[in-house]
Amino acid sequence: MGFSVDHSQANSLLPEGEYECIIEFAQQTTTRNGIPFINIPLIIRKDVADNPKKAGKIFHSLWMKKEPTPADNACDGYSAKQIQSLSKAAGLPNGKSYANMEEWCADLTGKPIRVTIYHNQYNGNVNARVSWTNETKHPNIAALDKETHQAMHGNFTEMPNDPDDVPF
Repeated sequence: MGFSVDHSQANSLLPEGEYECIIEFAQQTTTRNGIPFINIPLIIRKDVADNPKKAGKIFHSLWMKKEPTPADNACDGYSAKQIQSLSKAAGLPNGKSYANMEEWCADLTGKPIRVTIYHNQYNGNVNARVSWTNETKHPNIAALDKETHQAMHGNFTEMPNDPDDVPF
């Protein structure tokens, strides 16, 4: 089996603009240097016709504040404004309380949001970064395709069409 080189298929920088996404998950973690952050991979939605690029990923991060306010400390030292903005964008209920950041992170999984991407230059590299998170313009999510479902939930198993073959 052979192939031809096609530069148009190579990875390139995600264009600036708005993207409709689904939050794959949110998880507190640390960098290799031990700096804590919340990792929030976003899956660019295939079911939205006007998305500039479909089925890619955007990696969004929330970083702990160096000098947190009391409101930030209530969010484990992360920016309370960023937490509240992302909560609103993801459609989390106003007034809902969370015992800890893990509960909040779990509640974000699978929620649709709209993000604005800009290009940031750092240490000689240009990267696509999230500048804004907003409510989706497309709240009805079409059935997830196999790749998106697998990315969000692990292994994907097709259900048999024959009701007698169903394992339950």
